[in-house]
Amino acid sequence: MSSGRPTAGGTDPVATDTDANSVLMELDKGLRSTSVGEQCEAIVRFPGLFEKYPFPILINSAFLKLADVFRVGSNFMQLSVLKVTQQSAHHLDKILNVDEFVRRIFIVSHSNDPVARALSLHLLGSIATIIPNKKNVHHFVYTSLESHDHVEFEAAIVAATCYAKQSKSFASGICAKISRMIEGLSTPVEMKLRLIKILRHMHHDCQSLELVNQLCANLLQGYPSAIFQQTILTLLTDLRISSLLGVPDQISLLMEYLQTDPRPGVRLNALHNLKMISAKAPHRWSKERLESLLKFLQVSSPSKTNTEGLATLLIFATIVRSVAFLSFTPEFVVLLYKQCLECCFSPSEDVILAAVHVLCNLTISLQNNTQYGLIKDLFPELAIVIQSLIFNVLPNLTNPGMLLKKFVFSFKELCLSCEETQILDLIDSSIAILPELKLNVRVTVAQTLSSVALGNPNLFAKFSDFFRKTLLETLSEDVSSAEREEGQHERQQQLILAYSIMLMISNDKVLLKHPDISEISELCSVLQSVSDRWTLYRVSRQAARLGYYSIADQIIPSLTDKVALECNYFWLIATGEICRAEWGIMKCLKSDPEARKFGFANSDRDKSLKSVQDVLSESVNHYHVAISSLKAASVPSHSLQFQCRYTQLRAEVLQAHSSLLSACNALSTCPPPAIAETITLTLGKHNYGRHTSQMEHCHQWFITLADKLGALHRASFDADPPTLGKIQIMQQCCMVLAYAIDAVILNVQTFASENAKLYSVDDMVLPINTFSADCRQLIKNISRIIENVSETVKQYKDSSTLQAQSNTVFNSSLLILSVPLGMPRFFFQCLQSTIIKVAVSPTPKSTTEPILMAADMQLPLKIEGVIQHGQKPGTFRSVKKVKLVISSECTQAKEQQVQKQHLSGSGVIFRVVEPLHDYFSAQCLLQFSVAGQHCVTMETRVIDGDGVEWYTGPRSSFNVRSVDDHFRKHGACSARPPMLATAPYCQTDSNRIS
Repeated sequence: MSSGRPTAGGTDPVATDTDANSVLMELDKGLRSTSVGEQCEAIVRFPGLFEKYPFPILINSAFLKLADVFRVGSNFMQLSVLKVTQQSAHHLDKILNVDEFVRRIFIVSHSNDPVARALSLHLLGSIATIIPNKKNVHHFVYTSLESHDHVEFEAAIVAATCYAKQSKSFASGICAKISRMIEGLSTPVEMKLRLIKILRHMHHDCQSLELVNQLCANLLQGYPSAIFQQTILTLLTDLRISSLLGVPDQISLLMEYLQTDPRPGVRLNALHNLKMISAKAPHRWSKERLESLLKFLQVSSPSKTNTEGLATLLIFATIVRSVAFLSFTPEFVVLLYKQCLECCFSPSEDVILAAVHVLCNLTISLQNNTQYGLIKDLFPELAIVIQSLIFNVLPNLTNPGMLLKKFVFSFKELCLSCEETQILDLIDSSIAILPELKLNVRVTVAQTLSSVALGNPNLFAKFSDFFRKTLLETLSEDVSSAEREEGQHERQQQLILAYSIMLMISNDKVLLKHPDISEISELCSVLQSVSDRWTLYRVSRQAARLGYYSIADQIIPSLTDKVALECNYFWLIATGEICRAEWGIMKCLKSDPEARKFGFANSDRDKSLKSVQDVLSESVNHYHVAISSLKAASVPSHSLQFQCRYTQLRAEVLQAHSSLLSACNALSTCPPPAIAETITLTLGKHNYGRHTSQMEHCHQWFITLADKLGALHRASFDADPPTLGKIQIMQQCCMVLAYAIDAVILNVQTFASENAKLYSVDDMVLPINTFSADCRQLIKNISRIIENVSETVKQYKDSSTLQAQSNTVFNSSLLILSVPLGMPRFFFQCLQSTIIKVAVSPTPKSTTEPILMAADMQLPLKIEGVIQHGQKPGTFRSVKKVKLVISSECTQAKEQQVQKQHLSGSGVIFRVVEPLHDYFSAQCLLQFSVAGQHCVTMETRVIDGDGVEWYTGPRSSFNVRSVDDHFRKHGACSARPPMLATAPYCQTDSNRIS
């Protein structure tokens, strides 16, 4: 709930950076106001207060004040408090004085007003999670079910549902009463149906479950009406799925109704319940029940309505992609395949889509379970059916419903799981039919094809020039129609983005060989005619992520003068500079076909080296401009920490490559003197004078960069897996180059010995399934580098060839640089948001003033924190534990020496706590035995469900002055309310383009 009205002072205290206590006092003043409007306004501002300051002390005080308002307020005020409580349900566990909070609410239950009692029942039901076993509340709900007031009776049903879900004792105690009320004649039919729904939570113990099963069996016999039959069947399905008891019996009961009941509504309800069981308990399906369901499908296709056949097909679509598929026999698979093929000749478009959806899922399961050996026999028929659907059904569709989305999803998985030769014709047919489809359907199909292109770029790279020109012409027509048609703007822009992705990927190999190809120029010219700047930005962003920097470099400069905010302008400048830098490297290393294969080993080395070094130097300059622009684009709400660190590290990597190429060239063109070989034999390692120092510097530089990239990886808790994989592969590239320098130049004699263990690809632990195409190519290049190093080391055993050693390191660097590494998605978008707020007490009056304490005493430190999530918490990983690291350093001592202050004899204190409902707290004692100024630092780290530790922050620090005994009279500084240290280590791309 929120209010658009300003407060008396003209501003909203919750929205401003005001102290939490001040905001609470301001809202308390509004609650005590004599004006009803100001009271309601203060009430609706409490959810904002809870979100900004989600600490237990404040939330406890605020809810106690709301309980007072609920106790003495009018019905409208009570309703407002109820809405606030329901909206802030995830903060209820932070209430400390639960008994006092419930006591103030429970007083209203003795009111003579039935509406007030009904509101108190609703409020008590909404807080059932924190008081599941309050006996007085249970009794109040129990007696309210006997109320003759309709409003109070409905509220009692809602409260009973909440407590039956949370409390085993309440569910067991009220089960018999609800049974009597349902079987009684005085209860209206509408209320009986609502009372039946309470029974779905009676699965806490076997006795209650058996009682409910017996009651439902009696009701099925005693109430033959369709609405009762449907409600009871759904109730039994929910109960047996939740308890996992009697699921086969429930399947048998539903199949009996499906085959014998003449009413279509009851049969559809039975099919709906069977689909629920297929999704949540597919392993309980037996072979006999599956055969019965298939027989029903065979009978229902010609005689029954299309709705029943459609529902049956959706059940099979779920079953064939579950563990129940393992119980299929080859004969059953063939029968199901043939029946779905027959359904493809149905006059209903929905049935055809559902049947092809089942066939695609079945083919994918057969592809993953090769023991059936049927995929080669069945796939040709499936290909014909899909092509028939593409040319005959899709052009007639007007609206992309759920069935079309299910089909295109299974079609995408089919394309990614089968061989490219089997799928290529289907992709060609899908692209050819695109211009004839309705706009809504065309958007859905085009987005699916773009997803296939992203998942398997090699598939689209095999397209002929005809299909690329067809796509380009279709894109031009859609860009022109987007200017004319009104009301379809968003769908047109989605279509343009999907077409652009397919064109970029289909031109992949051509783009790498010939950077100035006319098709790419035509694509850029078509995109420049798009009037919607946000769509252009999305296309350029996708091009940068895929590594097609030529397209992004042409689009982004045209957007810099089209934004309204200064931060957006600098963001576009930074993105454009990065694309320009990467495109320069890409043009240089991809212009020579021989260089792509041999890393300049067979070309003019001096000329190539000068060209590469010039390009690297220019690219580093572009990156430095991008870093400055990113710092200028940073705002408090979007700090761009990851973007700045990633850009800085990428610039350092390019600098390290440039230094390594120069060192290799110097070692080749200006070899060390002949005496260097004698010195090598004497010292046991190579000593090439200044060349050795240059190589050692490059070796150490790459090791340092690998450590920095590892630190960036550990700090990116909210990053998506492909982004983390991209950082990991960059780290592995630095480590492999450091290994090549060490094994080939610095310590070649050590690695050439018989007992030396050489590095291999198996030593790299990388999540290959999360890598994009550029990362997979880099892994291949890394494998090639490792093989080249091994061959060079083996050759060194026979003869010392300094030129070969230099060429190996030189070509290794070029192999890494030759792959255009796309920008990570986390650079642009944050799909998961996690913010940790920490309060440390005591705190000094100001940041520059220390806390005074005696040297022979200990400082009690209390740390409280809350974890806040975005709209989709736990998308990639969730917080399992929080690790607090407290350290202290003596910065000023009487002896004028800076020394480390040891805490508890170890120097650092570690506290690992497990959050409870996103709240954690820890306490410790700090000892400052050395008189002087001490700096206490507190760092927060996160441990996810896999046990991986993430250095997320925040970090906070304060000063403590430890004094001798004769300073005790000055006393210690009084503690103030906790200070907030916020770590918004996630960024989004909103508000970047106006």
